[in-house]
Amino acid sequence: MSIDPRWEMVTCRECGKHYRCTPSQDYYESTTLTDGLCWDCFLPARGMPPQAEPTYRRFEHQGE
Repeated sequence: MSIDPRWEMVTCRECGKHYRCTPSQDYYESTTLTDGLCWDCFLPARGMPPQAEPTYRRFEHQGE
């Protein structure tokens, strides 16, 4: 069973960071609002080096 953490307050199980899950600060490998990982803890858990979290920007079409 999985949850939808979008826009919910979540807590990283590794470092304890408490934040709102947004497209800019996602929540990884979660089944509850307290058992997932923030980006900075997710990467080392996967054996990956530190890097900036992907950002998402909403683009609007500009009429000509």
